[in-house]
Amino acid sequence: MGLNIFTKSFNFSKIAKFKCEYMIELFGVKLDQPATVATNIALFIICTYCAISVMRSPAGRYDFVKKYSLFLLFTGIAALLGGIFSHGFKYYFGLSYSFPGWLIALGGAYYASIAAFRHALANELWPDIKPTTIKITEQILMLLLVIFMVLTYFYMNFLVVTIYTAICISVIGLYLEMKIFSKTQNIGSKIYIWGIGIGVLVLFVYIFKLGISPEFNHNDVAHIIMMISMVVLMKGFKGMSAAKLT
Repeated sequence: MGLNIFTKSFNFSKIAKFKCEYMIELFGVKLDQPATVATNIALFIICTYCAISVMRSPAGRYDFVKKYSLFLLFTGIAALLGGIFSHGFKYYFGLSYSFPGWLIALGGAYYASIAAFRHALANELWPDIKPTTIKITEQILMLLLVIFMVLTYFYMNFLVVTIYTAICISVIGLYLEMKIFSKTQNIGSKIYIWGIGIGVLVLFVYIFKLGISPEFNHNDVAHIIMMISMVVLMKGFKGMSAAKLT
């Protein structure tokens, strides 16, 4: 019952492109993709630290910043669950065990979209907006979340989570923070834009499966980029301000 390390299903069709399942067996317990598990845990630690740091910062008094910190926290928890059920111990668990972590990831992205909207309101991006319009907009964002939760359940594919996250963060969030920066020149919004720019690189890593080796594949590279992006976003959230307290 010693340590047994083996790999299977390699695809070296392109340089720095790997498709693999790398596993170790320690005292009879099989652990898939150990490097991916490690980077998932590291991402969880980074996200948790960033969330707490944002909550404790002066900007943490704003409701929208609190929502952004929940985005960080939920993303970290989802990463931890993903490392356990979707990668590390998938030999023992079925795909359905990934579903709770995916739901948490969806929830985190939802908080990011709500945070961006409320940040825009706090900076009076639409001075004449009516309370009814605000309520309807937030209900639409909630409905979008529910729709993607249902889609995730029926398709059981992480791609659905990725699409929703991109909509919330790279479309809704980026658009609103760019508008806020254009109006206020707020440094927090500017840093947010940089953070999302770094995060977009993750899509290219996933699409082209850009890994360093079979043991350190595209998932691990993506996680490293996400850690950098989360730290940049943390700095952005801590630098955000508002024309009125909300």
